[in-house]
Amino acid sequence: MGGKEVPAWLPSKCIRCGLCVGVCPVGAVVLTDGCVRVDPDLCTGCGACIKGCPVAALLLPGGGVREE
Repeated sequence: MGGKEVPAWLPSKCIRCGLCVGVCPVGAVVLTDGCVRVDPDLCTGCGACIKGCPVAALLLPGGGVREE
């Protein structure tokens, strides 16, 4: 896996608004059946979904946004 971090979804905080899906520039975030999924093969770690979430229901395991 090369140590790549992708955002983790916190279902207890999520309000299922779909804003994270709409702001992902590469289409890595999907909302299906009330669950948010981040495709690790598509995710670039840009943090757009994290910044776009109004309730902080997405975060990187390290707590920040991956730096390039």
